[in-house]
Amino acid sequence: MSDFKSRYWYYNEWQHVGIDFESLEEVKSYDDEIGKGMNLHKNLKELVETIELKPTDSVLEIGTATGNLAIYLSKLCKQVYAIDISEPMLEYAKEKAENHRCNNVEFIKAGFLTYQHEKNPLDAVITEFALHHMPDHWKFVALKRIFDMLKPGGKFYLRDVILSIDVREFFDSMDYWVSETRKSSGNKAAEALALNIKEEYPTYSWVITGMLEKIGFNINTETNLYGLHTIFVCSKPL
Repeated sequence: MSDFKSRYWYYNEWQHVGIDFESLEEVKSYDDEIGKGMNLHKNLKELVETIELKPTDSVLEIGTATGNLAIYLSKLCKQVYAIDISEPMLEYAKEKAENHRCNNVEFIKAGFLTYQHEKNPLDAVITEFALHHMPDHWKFVALKRIFDMLKPGGKFYLRDVILSIDVREFFDSMDYWVSETRKSSGNKAAEALALNIKEEYPTYSWVITGMLEKIGFNINTETNLYGLHTIFVCSKPL
C-alpha cells in the first residue's frame, strides 16, 4: 500500500495512544522497569526458540521500544529491522545497540501501517505489546501487511493484550487484574494497565484468530496467559 499518504482517511499511527515517552529520561526509566519486572533474557530465549530462527534469517520487529529484542536477535540472525514510531525510543535503542556493537540492526521510524519493506521477503516478523495501539479494523490491515512481507513458510510471532475471557465477566476481570497488578507490581504498573484498558484497543483472542485465518495464516500455537495476554505463533503457507 505505497500510496497510503494520499488517502486522507488513512489511520494516523503517529498520534499518541496510551503512555507517551517524550524524553530519553522517561525511556531509560521504562527500560529499567522492564529489567526489574521480568527475567528478560529467559523470555527472549524462549521467544527465539519458539519460532526456530536460523543464522541466515532476516527478521522484522515491530515496536522495538528500547531495543532489547532487536539486540538479542542481532547475535542470532543475519539482519534485523527494528521499527518504532517513537523518536526517543529509537534514539535510546540505537545507542544501546552501538554499545553492544551490533552492526546488523537497522532502526527505522515507522509502524505497522507505514513501514515499507522493499528488500527480500522476511523470514520472520515479531511484535509484542504494540498491536493494541490500533482499533480492530486497522489491526486487520496491519496483519495483512505482515503476511505480505513474509516469505512462504515465514513465521509470525504476536504477543499482546488479547483477552481470552468470557465477555460476560469483562468488568469483574478488569477490576481483578488492575487490583492484582497493584498488589504485585505497584501503583505505576496498575495505572499503566488501567490506561491500556481505558484508552487503548485490547481485543479478544477469537477476534484475532478470525483475522489471522481470514488473511491466510496457519496458526501453529495459541497460548493464553491468565486470560489477559495471548501469544500467537503463525506461519505463512508454503
